[in-house]
Amino acid sequence: MGFLLKMLAIPNDARLHPILAYLQEHLHENLKMPQLAAHFGFSVRNLSRLFNESGIRFSYYVNNLRIMRAIELFADGGRTMQQIAYEVGFATPNHFNRVFRQITGVSPNAFVKND
Repeated sequence: MGFLLKMLAIPNDARLHPILAYLQEHLHENLKMPQLAAHFGFSVRNLSRLFNESGIRFSYYVNNLRIMRAIELFADGGRTMQQIAYEVGFATPNHFNRVFRQITGVSPNAFVKND
């Protein structure tokens, strides 16, 4: 899983720590920058700048967290690919498959078979 390791870097700015923890806990929700900014008392512009200055692209980070969680759920077994896609916050299984392939280089089915 080396493809995911680079996104696990801890940001320099401590203000991001609770935000990143929140993202991890709320992956199943429709996470958007405006709601996140409001929840933590930032303007969208300031929160966006905070992410950028830490070298984190918001949507990329969220998608990586979702894919890591999906991989954990694959290992647990007992769920269909569709159930996992919804559980980690993707609106459609097709979007999940596309993002999974972008991040890992393989489809979710191929990943599970090779595991």
